[in-house]
Amino acid sequence: MNTPNDPDRDPLGLDAFDAVEAPDQWDEILSRAASPTSNVVPLQRSATPWILAAAAAALVVVAVAALAVRGGGGELPAPATVPGGTLAAPDTVSGADPDDTVPTTDVVSTTLPATGVATTAPPTTAVPSSTVASTSVPTTEPQSTASVAFDAWTPVCADVSGAGAVPASALDPLAALGDAPTLDIGLPTFDGFNGSEAPIVDVAEVPGGVLVVARADLPQEPFGGVAALAVVDLDGSIRWRRCLATDGVFGYRALVADRAAETAWIQVVAPPGPAELIGFDLATGAALDPIDVGSRAFGRVQGEWVVATADGTQSTIEDPDRLLLIRALPDRLSVQELPYPAATVGRPVSSTYIDIDVDADIDGGGVMISAVDFDDARSIAAVWSEETGWTTDPEDIRRLSPTLRLPVGAEGLEFLDATGEPIWTVPDFRAPSREGFVSLVTDDVVVAIECASWTEENGCAWLDDVTPPTERTVAFDRMTGEELWSVDTSRPVIELAAGRALMLDDTDDDGTLDIWRVVDLRTAEPVDGTPTWPSLGSFANECCGAGDYVWTRVDGNVFVESLGDRLRIWLAPESSRPTATVDLMG
Repeated sequence: MNTPNDPDRDPLGLDAFDAVEAPDQWDEILSRAASPTSNVVPLQRSATPWILAAAAAALVVVAVAALAVRGGGGELPAPATVPGGTLAAPDTVSGADPDDTVPTTDVVSTTLPATGVATTAPPTTAVPSSTVASTSVPTTEPQSTASVAFDAWTPVCADVSGAGAVPASALDPLAALGDAPTLDIGLPTFDGFNGSEAPIVDVAEVPGGVLVVARADLPQEPFGGVAALAVVDLDGSIRWRRCLATDGVFGYRALVADRAAETAWIQVVAPPGPAELIGFDLATGAALDPIDVGSRAFGRVQGEWVVATADGTQSTIEDPDRLLLIRALPDRLSVQELPYPAATVGRPVSSTYIDIDVDADIDGGGVMISAVDFDDARSIAAVWSEETGWTTDPEDIRRLSPTLRLPVGAEGLEFLDATGEPIWTVPDFRAPSREGFVSLVTDDVVVAIECASWTEENGCAWLDDVTPPTERTVAFDRMTGEELWSVDTSRPVIELAAGRALMLDDTDDDGTLDIWRVVDLRTAEPVDGTPTWPSLGSFANECCGAGDYVWTRVDGNVFVESLGDRLRIWLAPESSRPTATVDLMG
């Protein structure tokens, strides 16, 4: 029988997936890794993210147990004196039942002592005790859990405390990229199910640099998660680094207010205790007392927002249950308690999905929350905004962001409002049945890949053993559906800012997409004066399990390129600097 560390173990059939004759994006990354000029190390396709994805869907027990946060690279700053962390009396939610109350208090946490380990139970920082029981942080930490925070990584992690100075930086918008990355950050590895594995990472722009969160879930005792957090300044220096361990898991998306943030927050979920948010001072790395959110599950982090929902320790949503709408402000958290919409009460927790829409059409800004009913074709059961409270009015639901429906094998492209009604359609459009880039929706343009060789008999299959299907890239006006441009090949597109994007191009019309250009998304024309980059080894976005390691993403005014073994941080041409190479654990 295969063991978890057996290199031949293939619990999810990934070997069979890789045995498919047709080339996919994973073949491309392996070819890049094999190139003598490549700086990408070969990575095994790990089963861990697949297991975690399944666990996330089934993760029903959420909370905090022992968190080990230990300083090892210098004394951390002395604690600051701040008000207690108890939430104030709730206010009333507009549009809600009069019996449903909503606290809108800004939660301010205290700073941990210089050792980085809580020596006494912290002040109550949970929502009102009628809803969530308060749980204390342990006064001691098991040596095995504490040491694994450092020793689980290769190279080992060591805490580094910051001096408190934050370099000044005002980065230009990403309407283009500089010739080369400003930062090239090497990532550590850990011993996982498949031997040496790369961590799951996230990057957020912070004042003067970037915050990197590297996270791993260990398959060996002591079971649990480890995380390395570091702020890397734009000159390549490590401002601070923290090495963490928990017998649960860390959320890898940090909650950061904006480019003026003073604190970043990470999620800790360790069944069977309560879930927590732990803040870290962006100047020094000092940890704040955890914010206890009770037995709740965290949803997707959307910029400075996240919602905490009922977890699966209960089978159904009950009337007393409350959501927490959490927002990271520059120096503190704002926590607002909300009732569930009436349509979800009494329904299974697993059949209701709560999500935040930061791009909803709301006068004066803000967010909307949607409650999605999975048992009714994933329809919107209700929406919430500060202005309306929970509502099922179709006009309010339509304020959510539209979605692009591009079903594989079915005829028609549809751009739908949140009620499911078409805004516009392209009836004879056929999407390809493959991995990789197929669509992009921006504020102004919709880009989609069409299978031009589709037939009723063969669909979008390969025409013969050596001839792939014919595809074209088409752009539409987001408001009207008018076709703006098309090219007779498949062109991956990566959105930047100011209506511009990176797009692959064939410079000599030989059928090979050999360079990346910066283009105007409304015309597909190259932007004058901008650099180009070779297609091989640049700006890859993988799918499936590999997509957890190889991706690109824009955060604020930084463009992040993850290569699995390292990160490359790109800035606008006006803000770029000569490339600084640094190791996250260095």
